[in-house]
Amino acid sequence: MPEGAAKKVEIFFILLIAAWLDIAMKVTIWKDAACIYYIAEEGLSILENAGALGLPILDKLKNAIEALKNGK
Repeated sequence: MPEGAAKKVEIFFILLIAAWLDIAMKVTIWKDAACIYYIAEEGLSILENAGALGLPILDKLKNAIEALKNGK
C-alpha cells in the first residue's frame, strides 16, 4: 500500500476510535479535537505544496509554516 494511502487509513481509524470514545463517554471532545487536528494538518500541507509550486502565498502564512516546520 502506498505511503499516502496508508496514512489516510491511519487517520480513518484514529477518527473512528475518537468517535467510539465520544459515544462511550457521552461527550464530543475527542472526535472534534481529532477532526480539527487533521483538518489543520491537511490545510497546512496544501499551503506548503502550493508555495512549492510557486503560487503566491502571503508572507505571514509562509513565516507561520516555516515556524511550524522548525518547531518554533
